[in-house]
Amino acid sequence: LWASQAFVARYGLDRPLEILSGYRPPASNNRLIEQGVPAARQSLHMSGKAADVRIAGLTEEVLGGLVKSFRKGGVGFYYRGGPRGGWIHTDTGLNRTWKG
Repeated sequence: LWASQAFVARYGLDRPLEILSGYRPPASNNRLIEQGVPAARQSLHMSGKAADVRIAGLTEEVLGGLVKSFRKGGVGFYYRGGPRGGWIHTDTGLNRTWKG
């Protein structure tokens, strides 16, 4: 995450990296699933190995592409309309990508 923020800062974006979700206990993860929120039953969030993030002014494609270029772990793209937009999921698991 630090590398992502340092990279975009180098190009003049001074917006903070916003962490939407980091560690979450199994009970919280189960509640999200029950509410229909996209959450994996064996989520790496439950072991502190995942984060959902965004940087204002960067699309999911740009931020996700940057994180994906590091070739370390998984990157999920979550597209949402509206002023707050979507986010990307990044984790330390297998090198993979998906769209949610």
